[in-house]
Amino acid sequence: MAFLGLRNPWRFSVDPTTGDFWIADVGQDSKEEINRVSRSELGANFGWNIREGTEAFSGSTVATLTDPVHEWDNLGGSSAIGGFVYRGSAIKELQGKYLFADFAESGIFLFDPTSKETTFVDLPINKIVGFGEDANGEIFLLSLSSGVFALLPAQ
Repeated sequence: MAFLGLRNPWRFSVDPTTGDFWIADVGQDSKEEINRVSRSELGANFGWNIREGTEAFSGSTVATLTDPVHEWDNLGGSSAIGGFVYRGSAIKELQGKYLFADFAESGIFLFDPTSKETTFVDLPINKIVGFGEDANGEIFLLSLSSGVFALLPAQ
């Protein structure tokens, strides 16, 4: 088994440059999370059903758990949607950032692995359910309500 303690992983990807696994995990009631692990961390335990995100359930303890790199509150209807680390060339400012979504938001999130900062980009696309990546590392957004969109540089 590659990983333990994931509640409902909704898409994962492997960064072709670093080999790291990126996993979006849908929470139960309070947290959504993004996990990043290297190949040397195979077997990592993310803590479900002992905790949600980094919040432990009452009376639960385990010695070694792997924390998410990013978590956010579930405000109702939230669902973490995993994407890709951007390795394309069309949008330079996205290079090396992990792109992901929340089903309840109209837009995408950019997580910078170096600074640990997350930025929201508002887009006129809602109900994102997945991402695609072409052979050049360019990203596509998959919307339940609107279809497939290529992520292009601003004009």
